[in-house]
Amino acid sequence: MKYIALFLGISLLLFGCLDYFRFEPAGPPQEINTTPPQREVFCIDTTPANSCSSTKPMYCTASGALISDPEYCGCPSGTVLRGDECAPFCSDGTEPDSCSSAKPDYCTHNSTLIEKASVCGCPTGATRSGDTCLLKCTDGTSASQCSENKPMYCSATLSLVEDAYRCGCPPGTVIIEGHCAAAKCVDGTPAGECAATAPNFCNENLQIVSNPGECGCNYGRIATPDGRNCVSPRSYAYREDNDFYPATGVKMYVRNSEHIECENADYILLDLSITNEGNASISFSDEEFPALQLFSGSGYKWLAVEYPVNDSQCSEVAKFPWGTSIEPGKRSAGIVWYRLLNWESDASYYIYYSAQNQAYAVKLHP
Repeated sequence: MKYIALFLGISLLLFGCLDYFRFEPAGPPQEINTTPPQREVFCIDTTPANSCSSTKPMYCTASGALISDPEYCGCPSGTVLRGDECAPFCSDGTEPDSCSSAKPDYCTHNSTLIEKASVCGCPTGATRSGDTCLLKCTDGTSASQCSENKPMYCSATLSLVEDAYRCGCPPGTVIIEGHCAAAKCVDGTPAGECAATAPNFCNENLQIVSNPGECGCNYGRIATPDGRNCVSPRSYAYREDNDFYPATGVKMYVRNSEHIECENADYILLDLSITNEGNASISFSDEEFPALQLFSGSGYKWLAVEYPVNDSQCSEVAKFPWGTSIEPGKRSAGIVWYRLLNWESDASYYIYYSAQNQAYAVKLHP
């Protein structure tokens, strides 16, 4: 038994060795890969290569470099692609190269707000001047400016407000507790008006002065033509007639007189005629024409030639042709106007004129 066991052990050992050293059929040579596996590339912000970063507009290249590529990766919020760059919105949120909702502002390519009314227009209540909008109040006053109608001020919000301290007060008024109130002289007469006693006048400096030309004279006296003094009518020896003679051989006369109510004032209208009875041509200006004297309960007052503003009731038709040459033997006629401060139906109206050493008084019947 001992030898049998030894025999089996040796046989098994020999069989195993033969199996190890058995020969396989010859075949093609086997290729062996010696290259190590390739490592995955990332950019510094952990973005994989060849990918857009979560931080727009950055792009991670194959070599792991972060570059700006807004055209491929887009732009961040608050910016917009302009060319090859991401341009930020303007401070008011307007996109570059666009008009703001706040006219006339325009957001430039460089994200700067500028006025560009020629492109963006103007807000309601403003007018365009080039690329600027002129903001105005209802009376035409520019924003943050004083109105011509003192003491009004046009605020930045285009509201007209009273601001006497900033804009002052109109003539004849002063600032009292922040408001414009009528200024008065010591006798209670408002500045710029005639006093109850002619010829007193309250001037803008709140002084009582004599002003016969504006206020007339006290009863029984008349103002001199220059309006500076009051004199007695008896100082003149008047010739009362419908005719008066401003020069030798020249006769003026009033064909008719009438009271006219115009929109802006009352007027005395004269139908005046001039006849040249001399041997040389003549002409007259309205400055040379005699002034009109008004006699009423308050005294006398001079009125100068003054034509009405054309309106629906009055016009300068048939105006006397002042300055026109009148040849010998010819006549010229036309209308002459005097503006009345107040129409007094019971007043007496005269033309007083002095020439050729003679004083004339022509009574009118308007």
